[in-house]
Amino acid sequence: MICLYHSRDLDGWASAAIVKYWWNGLPDNFKLANKNLKLIGWDYGQEIPKEAFDGQYVIMVDISFPQKDMLEICKTASEFVWIDHHTSAIKSMDNAFFETHKVSPPSGLRNTQLAACELTWMNFFNIAIPPAIEFLGMYDSFRHKNTNNETEVIKFQYAARSIASSPEEAAVFVGMTKSETYMLAQKGKAILNYLEKEAKNSYKKPYKVVANASGKFIVFNKGRFNPVNFGIDYHADGYDGVICFIGENLNFSFSIYNDNGKVNCAEIAKKYKGGGHVGAAGWVQNDTGLPDFRIIKF
Repeated sequence: MICLYHSRDLDGWASAAIVKYWWNGLPDNFKLANKNLKLIGWDYGQEIPKEAFDGQYVIMVDISFPQKDMLEICKTASEFVWIDHHTSAIKSMDNAFFETHKVSPPSGLRNTQLAACELTWMNFFNIAIPPAIEFLGMYDSFRHKNTNNETEVIKFQYAARSIASSPEEAAVFVGMTKSETYMLAQKGKAILNYLEKEAKNSYKKPYKVVANASGKFIVFNKGRFNPVNFGIDYHADGYDGVICFIGENLNFSFSIYNDNGKVNCAEIAKKYKGGGHVGAAGWVQNDTGLPDFRIIKF
């Protein structure tokens, strides 16, 4: 049995941790029949692991492969569970897509309204989602915005990032009580205060400004930087979205954000063979150019 998970962020790490937690609770005879569980991290732009096509019991959380590879797993896996919440992937590979290609669709929950870690828990457990997993899910699915818990969820996110960068470390969130979840959020307050000051300095120094049919975007040579998370209203400054990138050796990871619902980030990312959500998406490419955008200011 293998679990393929998104290796880039807390949602992917927590999803894999939940699969491991489920596995640890299975009867010994099931484990014996399936030998072991191997967690395999993957990010968009990387080579697809060969183990995905070895005919094993495959669980895929918070990611999807290109259509031809998803079809191949359907054909070769003894069982294929696909759990995802990314709009672009779910839309392009619905049940009708698999049925058209004469393969049974993967099992598993796919829902754009919740995060992958929440869906993974719901897929394997019929009990309430742990509070810390819910906080991670609210952040990753943008449900924390304009709610009473918005500040607590953001503080928890940055505190969580300070203690977890793998499924093994993210396992701590599965067993956290509600009070422990809020206590960890308080530890994130100082981290967030520091990052807010850093963000305001970074915002003053954009890499460039570009535009396409969707609007005007401010670009930063910085990893996964959404100014709104730090109290900066870039829409008020006339920008329709934010693009940021980071990388080396001709392997650049891009992220794109919109926070007023007027730009579909997933559709833009799809043009670059990436994907994601309407409000946030990403892709990987081998240079820093953006062919669909014209430069307004460099």
